[in-house]
Amino acid sequence: LELVRGDPAPASIHLISRHPLREQQFDTHQEWMMDRAAAGRSKEGGGHGLPRRQLAFQQCGCRKERRQIIARERIPGTVTSAVNRGKDGLQYAIAKGAV
Repeated sequence: LELVRGDPAPASIHLISRHPLREQQFDTHQEWMMDRAAAGRSKEGGGHGLPRRQLAFQQCGCRKERRQIIARERIPGTVTSAVNRGKDGLQYAIAKGAV
């Protein structure tokens, strides 16, 4: 991780999180990743088509309820492996005391 600034002095970074960081490819369940084309292929192949989570979300017309669904379905504290363990990743920055 690198913080780009005009002056060459190193910046101080503080990471605040309510949850321990977890390495995960996405910050939500994989069912949310299926698009309509994939759902169609699933249905043609004998599958269920669009996942239950997406069906329930589509049937909800209230924006407030939709925001609640999104907040409930997100997995807090997730970072990708590239961010966590990649070149100069977060775990290395924390170990060096840079974060």
